[in-house]
Amino acid sequence: MRPGPKLSLTVIFVMAATLAGCIGGGRIQTAALRSGKLSVLPIQAGANYFWPNEIRVDKPGPLRVQINNVSGRVQNFTLKDPAWNTMESVDIAPGQTATVEVEFHSPGVYQFFCNKAFLSLLGMNGQIYIGE
Repeated sequence: MRPGPKLSLTVIFVMAATLAGCIGGGRIQTAALRSGKLSVLPIQAGANYFWPNEIRVDKPGPLRVQINNVSGRVQNFTLKDPAWNTMESVDIAPGQTATVEVEFHSPGVYQFFCNKAFLSLLGMNGQIYIGE
């Protein structure tokens, strides 16, 4: 007996969702910050993920990002502005923490990712949304 189209689509969906979760693409973790003198944002860089990977800040201003590498290999944190200009890029050794201070001058969506081969495709990426 052949499975029906609904069962086949369900199996494909479940397999795709499982695979996305395994490689980091299925985990969206949101953090919200209020802009102030210098807000601090801790980010964890693990094996194929950043946590949180979606950050919302209420308005432009300074932000201190502390990236803690909890994986067993060198990771990278690269931040791009909405025009895709590099604002910061730093390598972080295993077990170490890197701190970068950035000034967001305008609202928009800022992308961050690991620039090591294929890691961004596997889930090491995220966005910082800067409000009005």
